[in-house]
Amino acid sequence: MVRCLWGIRTEVVGLIGIVAGHRLVVVGGKQFVGIDLHRRRTVIVRTTASGEVLEAVRIVNDVQRLASVIARAGQGPEVVLEATYGWYWAVDALQAGGANLHLAHP
Repeated sequence: MVRCLWGIRTEVVGLIGIVAGHRLVVVGGKQFVGIDLHRRRTVIVRTTASGEVLEAVRIVNDVQRLASVIARAGQGPEVVLEATYGWYWAVDALQAGGANLHLAHP
């Protein structure tokens, strides 16, 4: 158990870190991200190439919050986003973060 400078207790178990009760998995290799975008909130799921779920998180729609979650997917993740109402801001944020974006038909 390690106490970080900002007071959050963390524990590192192999390549899995547990931060304040939330599981954060750090892995190498290509990651795949699925995003279910809604008007106020978004669900983001990160997986490995083999389909292992690394993280599933629900966020309030915000450019910085989306960027911080996608940054955990490493460099150039494959991201699929449903082309639904209001998706433009998310596409801009994802492309700015280096994601390889794929729009899915609703």
